[in-house]
Amino acid sequence: MISTDAIRSRIRDNKTNMIKSDLQTGAKYGMVTLDACLTEHYKNGLISYDELITKSQDPDTVVSKLKEEMGRR
Repeated sequence: MISTDAIRSRIRDNKTNMIKSDLQTGAKYGMVTLDACLTEHYKNGLISYDELITKSQDPDTVVSKLKEEMGRR
């Protein structure tokens, strides 16, 4: 996570539940969500499927996105 004005504001205003959206839009700064990082590690064979699911913050969405990607191939 990069300490952008938006991130600092969320922390200061105790709206940390909204930081995930800032991380998603902060890709231009090199930010990635935990789930995106875990998914890339899984695709690259660095972690198992079980680790991906048990460590992810939103396993249902992760599984759904993986299925979508597999359907496009």
